[in-house]
Amino acid sequence: MAKKSFAEVLFKDKPLKVLLVLSDGIPKNITQIYKKVRTTYSHTLNILKNFYELGIIEFEKVGRNKVVRLSKKGEKIIEIIKKILVYLD
Repeated sequence: MAKKSFAEVLFKDKPLKVLLVLSDGIPKNITQIYKKVRTTYSHTLNILKNFYELGIIEFEKVGRNKVVRLSKKGEKIIEIIKKILVYLD
C-alpha cells in the first residue's frame, strides 16, 4: 500500500481537485470539471452542491449552459489551500 501524503490525508482528493480546477478564474461547466477531475458526473455534481451550500461556488446561466465559478469566499479559501500545499511539498 502506497503511503499517502499529508495533503491527501488532510484534504479529500476529488473536492480538492474540483477547487483547483476552478481556481484559474475561468467559469466552467460541469462536464469540463468532471473530465479534468476524472470522476463521475454525479459525484462532481454532489461536490458542487456541497460547495454551493457552503457559499464556496456560484452557478450562472450562460445561454443554455450552467457554469460554475468560485465565489469571493471560495477564492480566499483556495488561496489559503494553495499556500498550505506549497508548504507541504
